[in-house]
Amino acid sequence: GTTGTTGTTGTTGTTGTTPTTTTSTTTLESDTISGKTYLLRYNDLTYTDPALLQATLATLGLEVGIDYIMVQIEEVDSVAEELHAVATTGYDAKTGTGVITDCAGAVRTNPADFSANPTFVLGPESIDLPLSKETIITLEDFRLEGTFNKSGDAITDVIVTGAIDTRPLGVACSLIAFLAEGSCVPCMDELAGTATTTDSCLVATAVADNALANEMVDIIAECGL
Repeated sequence: GTTGTTGTTGTTGTTGTTPTTTTSTTTLESDTISGKTYLLRYNDLTYTDPALLQATLATLGLEVGIDYIMVQIEEVDSVAEELHAVATTGYDAKTGTGVITDCAGAVRTNPADFSANPTFVLGPESIDLPLSKETIITLEDFRLEGTFNKSGDAITDVIVTGAIDTRPLGVACSLIAFLAEGSCVPCMDELAGTATTTDSCLVATAVADNALANEMVDIIAECGL
């Protein structure tokens, strides 16, 4: 990953309410989820691999500077059994209850496997995770797996996986892995032989109960995608 700044922001909206419906195994119609933006609150994530990652980052004085990982379902291709989506990160507004969209980091993802509707797997992609206004780390091989609930107002049983490029942190991946009881793998540029470093990406998995739909957030419209 490289250093940089977080880019323009979008409009604000409410953070959504906890859904009352339960996880569904019923196939969803495309209009149930098309256009909706789902907000996964970063603080709701629990790292399961390495389980000590959150504590290790805190010990090293490192903190991911986002409040949400956000995914908008742009289109459901029922024939190909795929989802087309846009992903980015977001922040709680400093005033009010709005959400600020990081448009500079917004990416259209590769088509997501939706053959197990209502369960899907989004990715792999690379997304930016700002640590501060000066530092951005890259989450390579980002994948988000979950199941839409019956009403389509939440993604439940969320699993996020990826490989964190630790180079912008100024701390060796091997040290973080040692402290967190994790493992390091080559980043993409290291695999390609275009970097002088080796094994700088920390493998990570985190889980959350749900990501909630927020009707006031429209990544595509806000960011002009």
